[in-house]
Amino acid sequence: MEEVVVRLLKQGNGFIDTRKIWGILALDKKYSDVQINEACRKALSVEAYGYRSILTLLELQAEALTEQETGKDALPQHTKTYKFTRPIEEYQELLIPGGNDEYRDGQQTA
Repeated sequence: MEEVVVRLLKQGNGFIDTRKIWGILALDKKYSDVQINEACRKALSVEAYGYRSILTLLELQAEALTEQETGKDALPQHTKTYKFTRPIEEYQELLIPGGNDEYRDGQQTA
């Protein structure tokens, strides 16, 4: 974190740099020192060492950690159910030749 502070101060933007530094220092209320230092290290490697960059990296770390703990895949699974959602079997019956004669008979008589 020290290197981030030094680089921010070297930018020479005065009060703006000070606000960024205070924002980064305030992250310790929500994140551990290890997490903040890791995010600062990553931010330095991509030369994006502002408050928002570090906060985004911390949020991504936290999200990745919760996904690992819960054992979820990287891709989201659709688990919501909706009022008008039909099971896939109904659609499969329509695609199989002779699968739903009742539906076809209804179309022919109409």
